[in-house]
Amino acid sequence: MTTRVPYSMTDAPVNVRAFGAKGDGVANDTAAINAALAAAKCVHLPPGTYKIDGTLTLAQNDAELVLEGGAEIRHTPSATIGITVSGARCRISGPGKITSLGTRDATNTEVLYAVVWITGDDCVVEGVRFQGVPKAGVKFYNAGGGAVRNCDFDGEFPNADFTGSNTAHFGVAVDPEPGDYQGQVSVTGCHFRRFVSGIFWGNYGTGHDNRGMLVSGNLFMDCADHGVYANLVNGATIAGNTFDRCGVAVVVYGNASVVSGNAIMNPGAVRGATDRSGISVRDAQNCSITGNTVVGPLPSDNQTAISVECIVGTDVSNNVIANNTVVNTSAFKCTAIKLGGALAETCEGNVISGNVIEGQARDFDGLISINMKSGSLGRNNTVTGNVVRSVGAAYAMYLASQEFLTVTGNNIAWEHDAGTAMTGVVLSVLDVTYSSFSGNLLRCADTGDNVSLRGINASGTSNLQISGNHFSGTATDLTAFAATNGLAVSDKAVANSWN
Repeated sequence: MTTRVPYSMTDAPVNVRAFGAKGDGVANDTAAINAALAAAKCVHLPPGTYKIDGTLTLAQNDAELVLEGGAEIRHTPSATIGITVSGARCRISGPGKITSLGTRDATNTEVLYAVVWITGDDCVVEGVRFQGVPKAGVKFYNAGGGAVRNCDFDGEFPNADFTGSNTAHFGVAVDPEPGDYQGQVSVTGCHFRRFVSGIFWGNYGTGHDNRGMLVSGNLFMDCADHGVYANLVNGATIAGNTFDRCGVAVVVYGNASVVSGNAIMNPGAVRGATDRSGISVRDAQNCSITGNTVVGPLPSDNQTAISVECIVGTDVSNNVIANNTVVNTSAFKCTAIKLGGALAETCEGNVISGNVIEGQARDFDGLISINMKSGSLGRNNTVTGNVVRSVGAAYAMYLASQEFLTVTGNNIAWEHDAGTAMTGVVLSVLDVTYSSFSGNLLRCADTGDNVSLRGINASGTSNLQISGNHFSGTATDLTAFAATNGLAVSDKAVANSWN
C-alpha cells in the first residue's frame, strides 16, 4: 500500500490518509477522500470512521473504492447522495461498511437520492455492509448494466411504521431515466432486512421497460411490502432466493420471466391482510414459475400463494406453473394457484403441472383456480399431475370459463368435517366446453355426517369428455354424477369407476 503519491492520476492504489483524511469520526473527510479519488484509480480506506458531510464522487472510468475491514464511511446529511458513480466499470468493495445517519423516508415518490447512486455502465458494488438506509441503498439510474454482490443491507425500517402507502424504501433500486431502457443488472448473494421492499425494479414516470434482470441467492427478511418488486421487466430471472416474513415475496410484471427455486416462509407476516402473499406474476406471457416452495400460515382469508393474473393488462398466456409446493398451515381460506383473473380477456396455452398443494381452500374458488373476465373464454390450458389436498371450504379445484381445457392425472382429495350440513365439491367446472377430464383420482375422507360430497360438479357445460377417472369415497358422502350436477346432454361420462 502506498502512503504518499503526487497529486496527479495514478493507477497505483493509494491510502486516503495520504490526502489528509483523519478517519476519527469527527473531522469531515469528504474533501480528502474526493482528492484521492481524483488522483488515483484505486483508493483504499484503512480502518477508521470517515465522516462524510457531502458526496463522494467516482467519475473516472475503472475507478475502485475499497473499504478495508474496520473501515466505516459515516454519511451524516439527510436526503442527499452519499457516493455518486458516473464512471464506467467502477467498483466499490468491502468488507467495510457505510452507515447513514439521515432520516428514513418511505414516502411513495421517485427515489432522488441513495447511499450509492450509479449512472455509469457496468459498475459493481461488492461485499459492503449498508447500515441504516434512509431511502435506497444502491440505485442504478439510466445505467447500462451493473451488479450488486454479497452485500449486507439493513434498512432499519420499523415494520410497525408501514402503512401500506409509504412504499418507497429499498435496498436496491433500478429506475430508468424517462425515455430510456435499462437492464442487465444482477443482485446476487445479498442479505436484505428491515426494508419496505428489498429490491425495486421499475420506473417512476415515463421510463421504458427494464430488460434483463437477475436476482439470485439472496436472503430477504422482514420486508414489509415486498421482497422483490419488478415492474415492466422483460427477461427477469428470480431464482434460488429465501424470503422470511415478507409482505409479498415476489411481484413481477412482464414477458419471458423465470421465478424458480425460491423458498418463501411466513408470507404476509409483516404486511398483514392482502390478496396475494407469495408470488404474483402479473400480466404474464411466456413466463415460468417452477420449483418454488411457499410454506407457513397465510395471514388472512382470501390470500393467493401463487398468482398469475391480469392486473393492468388483459392477457396471460403461454405460462408454465409447475413443480411448486404450497402448504398453508393456518385455518384461513386461501387459493394456492390462481390463473387468469377478473380482468383476463385472453388466457391461452398455460400449463399447471406437478404441483403439491395442501390447505383450506377459499370459498367457491378452490386451491387451484382458473377464471376469466365475464364474457371471455380461456383456451387450450392444461391442468395435469397435481396433488391437491383440501381440508375445508366448498371446492378443492375450480375451473371456469374455458374451452379446449385438458384436466388429467391429478390426485385431488377433499377432507373436511363441517359443523353444519354442506355440499362439498372435489372438482367444480363452470361454463366449460369442448374439454377433457381423464385419469384423475378424486377422493374424499373423514368428511363426517354433515357433508355431502360431489366428485365433479359441472354447470353450464357442453361437449365434455369425462373418462377414466376414479372416484373414491362412501355411498353416503360421494356422488360422482348426480342429475343435480348439471351435466349437459352433450357431455360424455364413460369408463369411470368409484368405490
